[in-house]
Amino acid sequence: MVEKSGECSGLKDDWNLDFPDDSKVHDFQIPCKAHDHCFDLIRAGLSGTVSERDCDARMDDLMKADCNNRNGKDKFACDGARHGVRIFVGFFSSVGPDPGLVRLVNVGSSLCADVDRSVLPNGQLSDGLADGTVLLQWPCRVFNAENQQFRLRPSTHRGYFEIRPEHSIHLDKCITAVATTLVLATCERLAKRGPYSQERPSSPTQSFKITSVADSDRYVFTSMAHDKACWAVPNRAVVHGGAYLPGKGTGLLATYCTDSYPGQYQIWRIENAN
Repeated sequence: MVEKSGECSGLKDDWNLDFPDDSKVHDFQIPCKAHDHCFDLIRAGLSGTVSERDCDARMDDLMKADCNNRNGKDKFACDGARHGVRIFVGFFSSVGPDPGLVRLVNVGSSLCADVDRSVLPNGQLSDGLADGTVLLQWPCRVFNAENQQFRLRPSTHRGYFEIRPEHSIHLDKCITAVATTLVLATCERLAKRGPYSQERPSSPTQSFKITSVADSDRYVFTSMAHDKACWAVPNRAVVHGGAYLPGKGTGLLATYCTDSYPGQYQIWRIENAN
């Protein structure tokens, strides 16, 4: 959907979702052109009549109408492509000067996904850069929060994303599903194998599908490597009075997706981290 040639100008040129405008399954040429025209109005000095978010919302309405005219597998594929575009449009074209920097807030606990930077035995604060560092939940911070900030990069697998913590972006680290644990590891796609090595495919353990819940602004993160395994605050969290009260420091898991309670601990908000 996002063309490197610069078409769909409201979107970022360097994001290629592999959802082509002329796909036979999900043809989004009309929504794309409408989105371009909307941004042309803003550039022409008519921004008082329309906002970037208005442009994004109208584009989504047109894509949704297109998908609703389809049936069966075609509609399923179209909806999947639309949600992928929504993520990029909603969080990369209208978030300000540093597009793509987000924080992930668990709906059940209202705590942020956080790459562990615990105090070491020597009293020093861990830099949270080592492979195997655990992804946990922690109260959301405004300052010194790079380990709670993430960039959602397209995986080489269609419809999936790599999730890269901002504090380790210079080291090419990705959130990785190792069995049922979510940890930090070097991005397989970017790992250097030699001076002439080419970029490799994304690892399925580092590729996650981000799916809207009931067409809302809340999402589940599903591992490609572990079918039906969603990011979650684990059920072993503290239980008080029959209610789950997962505290700060609880490690996150990729565990079986469920619609039942405590399913809200598998649902996340994607918020602008700027």
